[in-house]
Amino acid sequence: MPVVVPTVVVALVWRYMLDPRAGVVNAGLRAVGLPAPPWLTDPSFALLSVSVAGIWQHLGYVMVIFLAGLQAIPATVYDAAAVDGAGSWQRFRHVTVPLLAPTTLFALIISVIGGFKVFDQVYVMTGGGPANATLTLVQYLYLQAFDFFDVGRGSAAAVVLLLILAGCTYLLTRFYTREVEY
Repeated sequence: MPVVVPTVVVALVWRYMLDPRAGVVNAGLRAVGLPAPPWLTDPSFALLSVSVAGIWQHLGYVMVIFLAGLQAIPATVYDAAAVDGAGSWQRFRHVTVPLLAPTTLFALIISVIGGFKVFDQVYVMTGGGPANATLTLVQYLYLQAFDFFDVGRGSAAAVVLLLILAGCTYLLTRFYTREVEY
């Protein structure tokens, strides 16, 4: 369900849940006698709070990708491994994990790209603060190009973002295809 809800709505819900005075999370912590930190106004907690909200929203999407990958593995492969004497752990380790390698790589690349291009959630929850603790490259690009009217710096940030994403994708593909044995 969280995947289909707009990111702005998710960000608003989490912002209200993490409110230091009236939020559900801090009320629950106070009820059990734990300290209630200022989740979105303290630089040491802000990035963690925004990350948890983003992971919560997109976890269902990644789960659907893995479900599709699991359903694509033929049952005959498991049957053959069982005939060869493989137990359930050995079938998981030597059949499921290697055959899910392309699915895992795809989910990892999509998640890394999504993490780098986050804008609206951070903008709604913290605005990039406190003390630029949650300022993302996309938000920096937006601020430079549209708030400060420095289109050159915004364009340079966009090129840097492109290079970072291309480099991450290349490194993940190289590392993952080298480490996984088929």
